[in-house]
Amino acid sequence: MELREIESFKRYEHKRYAFDRIKTYINDKTSEDILVIYGLRRTGKTVLMEQILQDYPFKDKCVFYEVSENDNMSDVINCVINAKNKGINIICIDEITKAKDFPNSIALLSDVYVKNGMKILLTGTDSLGFYFAGNEELFDRNQTIDTTYISFAEHCCVLNTNDMDNYIKYGGLMSRGKDRVKDYKSACKYLDSAVASNIANSIAKCPYYENLNSFSKKDITIIIERMVELYSGIWNKEKLQNELSTATVNYPISKLNGLVDADIIDSIVMKKNEITKDFVRRINASGKLSTNLTIEAVNDFEKILRDMQVLSIIKERPFTRINNSWISEQERLEYYIVQPAIKFYHLKEALKFIENESYYSILSEQNRNIMKDKLEEKILGDMTEQIVLFDTMNVLNNTKYEVYKPVFYDGHNKIGEYDMLIWDKSINSYWGFEIKHTTEPYPEQNKHLLNEDFKKAIDYQFGNRENVCVLYRGDTDDDMSNNLYVNITDFLSLLNKYKDLNLVFDNISQTLSNNYSKKQCR
Repeated sequence: MELREIESFKRYEHKRYAFDRIKTYINDKTSEDILVIYGLRRTGKTVLMEQILQDYPFKDKCVFYEVSENDNMSDVINCVINAKNKGINIICIDEITKAKDFPNSIALLSDVYVKNGMKILLTGTDSLGFYFAGNEELFDRNQTIDTTYISFAEHCCVLNTNDMDNYIKYGGLMSRGKDRVKDYKSACKYLDSAVASNIANSIAKCPYYENLNSFSKKDITIIIERMVELYSGIWNKEKLQNELSTATVNYPISKLNGLVDADIIDSIVMKKNEITKDFVRRINASGKLSTNLTIEAVNDFEKILRDMQVLSIIKERPFTRINNSWISEQERLEYYIVQPAIKFYHLKEALKFIENESYYSILSEQNRNIMKDKLEEKILGDMTEQIVLFDTMNVLNNTKYEVYKPVFYDGHNKIGEYDMLIWDKSINSYWGFEIKHTTEPYPEQNKHLLNEDFKKAIDYQFGNRENVCVLYRGDTDDDMSNNLYVNITDFLSLLNKYKDLNLVFDNISQTLSNNYSKKQCR
């Protein structure tokens, strides 16, 4: 194991949000737990430990070790013993899941050394291995911090930016250098090394899912790659082709705008059995796997991806109009990839069908390029919506709030939706939102929010409407016909600060009032 000098750590100006939680652990004299910091590669695990040691007032009382693949758990235990004999009481062990026989003997760290007053912080890239260990060897003897998902608000704070596109294309990683995810090839490389290898290594060391033990590392890589393609979203080529069926070489740009406004990226909504069966059939038919894939195995892989915060869900609430009355249907689950750059570059790669399929050769080169640009904008718009939804769900207390995406149908035809609805269960009231990638407000953005027929359906189900607003990338303002437009960065930063919707909008109202007063004084 390599011992690293604390003075040699790189200095970082901004700290991840988990920093205060780690300090609380360090200062808690009653805790007898190990602190486990786990997550995918390049999500700031090592940086967090370095920042803690830099901040610690007694540098001679702490030490930092880095485990290599040649080490085993007995090497780790020996380092802990040596540190204890020197009077060191804070030990950071980086990449412990690289140890050959991890997690054997890991419980010893908690049962012997932590109970005798030491603070032990562990990190590991094989986050799934920690998940297994937390259910077995370290059960009820550890505190955990998962660094995998870096929210948009935290990304802005730590990397000193406020650009949603920057967040999507960097992938929500604590990396801006040459090794960052920046295209389809690097996205696949990251997916292979950070996700598929993570799963394969953890299953090999900690057999937990019986349905997965027979798959090779190559099989797992293929399966995960195909699942990510599926859950990133599928281009509805038929809808695109229908729109272009009367195209000419000089196809009007206005028609392309209308095409992009349509729902042309099909997300995976709960028709789970059909989706899984079709996926199993197609991947087995490819002949690329050494072991046949089963529905049970797909369900296990899906659970693993959700545990790793790679895959998540949005709750849709369908409303169907029947004989001029609204019927609230049972909620449905929309599955989607959380890690931004992985999803973005998979969808961009799938856009190549415009170059490769002869159907689109009817368009001029200029219009084909315009179409690709507008479809990329569609990717950014859809992802902006999902990011805001996911971050909001993560921040708000689910005992007080529920976050939904209401969708309205006339028979089988979709006629509109709210991009987000936040229901305050404690007082039976709600806020409605449109989420846009645009930087300028325009009237059409909130047409569904102002639809009185939709409002009746929502009011009956979720109580009193507090207000509605458009979240977008422009300035927070309410000058346009008294409609409220709120900057996405402002909204998510305030939500992360207060974790209370009323306090968020009290702050926004105060800011708008101050801005109005300043304008009046000029």
